Amino acid sequence: MNYEFYIGVDVSKDSFTVCIKDSKGKSIFQGSFTQSIDGYQSFLDTINQSTSQAPSIVGMESTSIYYLNLLSFLIEHNINIVVINPSVINKFSKLDIRPYKSDKKDASTIAEYLLYSKPEPQNQGKLSELKILAREREKLTREVSYLKDSILRCIYILFPELERNFNIFTKGMLQFLLKFPSAKSIKKAKEKVVEYEFSQAFNGRGKKPSFSANDIIELANNSIGIKSPAMEEILISNIKRLLMIEEEIDKFDKLLSDGIKEVEINEIRIISSIPGIGNCLATSFVCELPSIDAFRSDKTLIAFVGIDPVTKQSGRYKAEFNISKRGNRHLRRIIYLMAINVIRFEGRFRDYFHRLRERGKSYMVAIIAVANKLLRTIYSMLIHGTFYSPNYS
Repeated sequence: MNYEFYIGVDVSKDSFTVCIKDSKGKSIFQGSFTQSIDGYQSFLDTINQSTSQAPSIVGMESTSIYYLNLLSFLIEHNINIVVINPSVINKFSKLDIRPYKSDKKDASTIAEYLLYSKPEPQNQGKLSELKILAREREKLTREVSYLKDSILRCIYILFPELERNFNIFTKGMLQFLLKFPSAKSIKKAKEKVVEYEFSQAFNGRGKKPSFSANDIIELANNSIGIKSPAMEEILISNIKRLLMIEEEIDKFDKLLSDGIKEVEINEIRIISSIPGIGNCLATSFVCELPSIDAFRSDKTLIAFVGIDPVTKQSGRYKAEFNISKRGNRHLRRIIYLMAINVIRFEGRFRDYFHRLRERGKSYMVAIIAVANKLLRTIYSMLIHGTFYSPNYS
């Protein structure tokens, strides 16, 4: 969409700098305001005076949390606004043959980017809120991974046979381990007590287990696990934290689900039409991504995510396969999780993954290849506004 004025805003903790350009790229205002209600109102007055209320759009980077208060204020006053990923502005700024950095320069660069890309404003307030929720959920899932690794290390010392035979991360098994965190503790207890705690742990928690308390008792009686009260306490502590965090993740999933219903973003519906990609992952992806129109091709999207392959070569030396790791690290983690899920739930991606493995590719190389293929598919779907079809993959 064409506007008559393009307003770049560079936000910091205590203040923000503004540059207003007209449709020919000429700066008609540059100045700074405080992060306060007076500063916000003064900025709003400046917009109205400088643009004479002609069609205009404000752009700002999603810098930490400092932009959110100003964003909310502008939305409440019906200002067209777009939130831009900082890495997009960083790449755009490198097009300047005389690059230098300052608050005024950054605001001017954002205004120039708006003039160049002419993005469509969206429900930025809700999108930013969803982004905060999605990133917090991502942080929690990383902590879950750390805790599971720690739990597995404890189990290997205390009761290694349990992990080799059963899934220890079901709710029922975790509750049971809170009562009996080692093979030695099971051997020490009376059989009826173990059976009772087993039934209590699995009561009402999913489907009935395919094994019994006696199966666990038999494993414990022949276990090589050691006696370590310190390790048992660590295991119990980690299990309690894991259960608590999983409850928090469920709450964030509910908040994300409710938020998605409010914004009705078509891109989320399109991406979540791919088998294995749910609304939470699709929302996280969309919140981290600029407008798909900002990418000239699927290759530029892949490079933006930072999973484009790179090869370092010098003389006879040639490095092994690697990825650039440029761009948004949150997007890289999201697309990695999406790739794992589509391998599980979508036949063509699964077949592609197994073909790569059969050709001798490592697990990670095959996953990255699937992620690249998935990004090409998503790019085509978003550009054409179509839902998933196996023909895309």
